[in-house]
Amino acid sequence: LDDDNSGIITFNEFDHKWYTRLEAFQRMLLGKYLTYEAAWKAIDSNRSNSIDCMEFVEVCRLIGYPGSDDEAAHLFRQLLKDPSQKSIALDDLIIGGHIANAVTHRLDLVMRNSDLHSTETQVKMHLAERTAIAKQEKSKLMGASDLKSLKKALVKKYHTVTAAWRHGVDVFGNGSVGFVEFSKACREIGFAGGIG
Repeated sequence: LDDDNSGIITFNEFDHKWYTRLEAFQRMLLGKYLTYEAAWKAIDSNRSNSIDCMEFVEVCRLIGYPGSDDEAAHLFRQLLKDPSQKSIALDDLIIGGHIANAVTHRLDLVMRNSDLHSTETQVKMHLAERTAIAKQEKSKLMGASDLKSLKKALVKKYHTVTAAWRHGVDVFGNGSVGFVEFSKACREIGFAGGIG
């Protein structure tokens, strides 16, 4: 997985196809609006603090995202935190930016007002919730033994490869993982193959 032997695994190395699509969307979105907050103000026209799939497809058309409406809808599903959701929020766009920009280490592009930052308490609650969910799900998974079965197990658990990266591999949300973090994520889902 660590194609460049940097000791860091990025989403690009984990799944190049979805990385390329996500990076193109993020680049075009920020190219038009400069910041996520400015983009959100423009694209959340009804001020519902969420964007559904149809609205997202329209945003893709507006920014010139290459691909069909179906491809935009698939990208929308990749940005969902879980498949039961019907819409994305500003944080989902920002997380997507972290994932897409980690390869170039351009996290400085991810901008928003300070009042939109998570509080320390929200972060602790989120981590506690994820830990509890991880423990429940760990018992349900069969041990994967190679990259293909690892991805399959992660997608089974998280429903999309992007959600798997966000919630199962890159648990700190910085867009890349070191060997120790990746190893821990593999063991958390019961990966039985060699990691090194």
